[in-house]
Amino acid sequence: MARYTCSTTVSQPLDNVYSRLQAFLDGNGLEVLFFQKDCLIAREHPGQVAQAKLVTIEVAVENALGSANAKQMDVVVTNEELPFHRQNHCFQIFNQLSELLNIC
Repeated sequence: MARYTCSTTVSQPLDNVYSRLQAFLDGNGLEVLFFQKDCLIAREHPGQVAQAKLVTIEVAVENALGSANAKQMDVVVTNEELPFHRQNHCFQIFNQLSELLNIC
């Protein structure tokens, strides 16, 4: 199973982060399965890649150190693909996402 994780502190408003994240999901064929202000789970639509390569993205947000502005964001990108190569599908999605959100 390929699994890429990142944890970072975000100081911008969550609405901005989620709007950029939603645009990324829409542009990359991922649909939101679950959304609350502190948690988002999205999965790639079947049919675009092999079943084992379907990517799931989980984003968890919590207050960092009790600050109203700073939020701790944990991002996990997984799929069932064995990561034999560094440039596998899961890593490519993770890399695009981390560049978009300027994390990791």
